[in-house]
Amino acid sequence: MKAIVFNYIKLEKRVIDIFGSQENFVREISMDKDMWLARIAGNSFFDQAQIEEICQLLEIHSREIGSYFFNSKIKKTVQREIERRNDR
Repeated sequence: MKAIVFNYIKLEKRVIDIFGSQENFVREISMDKDMWLARIAGNSFFDQAQIEEICQLLEIHSREIGSYFFNSKIKKTVQREIERRNDR
C-alpha cells in the first residue's frame, strides 16, 4: 500500500517570503507552533479551515492551493519497497 506524504517546501518558502520566519507566521495563525511543525513534517494533515486561513495570510490564490498543499512525495520506506519489487 502506498503511503501518501505531502511535500510542503513551497509552502515553507512562501511563509519565509511573506513573514520572514516560521515563528512570525505561527503568531498570526490559529494553531500553535507544535501543530504547525507536525503538519509541515507530514505527521498530520491540514484541515480545510487551516488551509483557508493559511491561504488568506499568504495570499495564495485558490488555483494555486494544490501546488502548496497537495504536492505528494513517497516515503523512503515505500520507495525502497518499490525499488525492491522492480529489481525482481
